[in-house]
Amino acid sequence: MVYYISHGGTATAGSARSRRAKSMEENPLLWTRSFALMLVIATVIAIALNFLTLYQRERANEILLEEPDSKVIVIQARPSTGPSPTPTITSLRLFACGGELGADGFTTYVEDRPIEITVEIEPTMIRRPPIYWSVSDEKAALLTINDDGTSCKFSALKPVGKTELTVRCYGEEVTIPVYLWER
Repeated sequence: MVYYISHGGTATAGSARSRRAKSMEENPLLWTRSFALMLVIATVIAIALNFLTLYQRERANEILLEEPDSKVIVIQARPSTGPSPTPTITSLRLFACGGELGADGFTTYVEDRPIEITVEIEPTMIRRPPIYWSVSDEKAALLTINDDGTSCKFSALKPVGKTELTVRCYGEEVTIPVYLWER
């Protein structure tokens, strides 16, 4: 073993290390004891960190549960006071081929192309009201009503002479004659 002696005659730090190394060589259990002590300390620190994060999660869940459930304000709709009143229709006017159809009606022939008829409702409404189209003899004529109900295509199927076309909307009704002939 080498000892370093300084000018004052005392041993330096190098000699202390060498004494520890010598004692470790003499007693191999010191290494095992040191390793076990470091393992115990690392285990205690790991357990402490796990409990710390677990505690923080539980605390965060408690904070979340303490918040109000909803920030949405629900306002109840007013209950209906009764059936809504039926709008008042003042007139129904029918148009075909660029002009208004009057009380004289119109004439069409079997195998002619369909005539498009539109209805104009007064007063004008924001929402489309229900419009009902009908013909007095369903075997003599065919009505093809558009999706919005404001127009239809009228086709003659049989030459029966006079038949009637009726259009109704909210109690207002207009009926015109239609003459069906063969060429």
